[in-house]
Amino acid sequence: MKRLIQFFVKHAILANLLMLLIIGTGLMALYNLPSTLFPKQDPDFIAIQSAYPGASAREVEEGIVLKVEENLKGITGIKQVRSESAENMGTIMVELYPNADAQKVH
Repeated sequence: MKRLIQFFVKHAILANLLMLLIIGTGLMALYNLPSTLFPKQDPDFIAIQSAYPGASAREVEEGIVLKVEENLKGITGIKQVRSESAENMGTIMVELYPNADAQKVH
């Protein structure tokens, strides 16, 4: 390490050129680096929420949730379906396989 420092002390121009090369490479990499506010991600889950004002949890389950689950049975790319019924609202979480195309599953 001591010899490396001595070399750059004796050859100051070479040290400055190396520094400029490192800075230039960093700036080129920064310019080519893709950046977005919201990066594109393939979703692993699809959330389905439905409102049913004035209905009990049982009515939401029978009137909405079970019917949606029945319609999801024949679709390929779905790994698991979970649902939750509450007063005035039903929520269904559809988990997709990692290689499934979310646009085709919709």
